[in-house]
Amino acid sequence: MNHPDFAGSDYSWGDRELVRCRRGGKGRAGAPRRWIAMATSHHLGHLSRRTSAEF
Repeated sequence: MNHPDFAGSDYSWGDRELVRCRRGGKGRAGAPRRWIAMATSHHLGHLSRRTSAEF
């Protein structure tokens, strides 16, 4: 996926699932709770990569 805000499919489970849901992919987002789970996974990945100086 080519978008400056996309961190890559190896970034988190949510990012990996997002790649699977793209047009022609094998995944489906389905219910809102699935979108929320993917977004939460991405944001937890982001927080876990932050350094103490960023807090």
